[in-house]
Amino acid sequence: MEIEDICRKARAEGMSYGQYVYVHAAELAGKRPVQRLRAGERSCRRCGRAFLPTSSRHSFCRTACRVAWNQEKRRRMMKEAVEVDC
Repeated sequence: MEIEDICRKARAEGMSYGQYVYVHAAELAGKRPVQRLRAGERSCRRCGRAFLPTSSRHSFCRTACRVAWNQEKRRRMMKEAVEVDC
């Protein structure tokens, strides 16, 4: 949902943008606006932030995202291996 859509709905209910977001927090949870990428930009595999890659293999916006993504992947694989063994 775009910010403009939320502003229209807020005006229709006689509220400000902040009041509308506060009242409808559960409804709006997880509905972030779709990020439009410029030419040559990619979105990070972990956080979704737009960045300019320095090589064709560049998939993460920063080192912290790369490390966290690999740790999460390793933990998922270990958890699945434990579940299969049991």
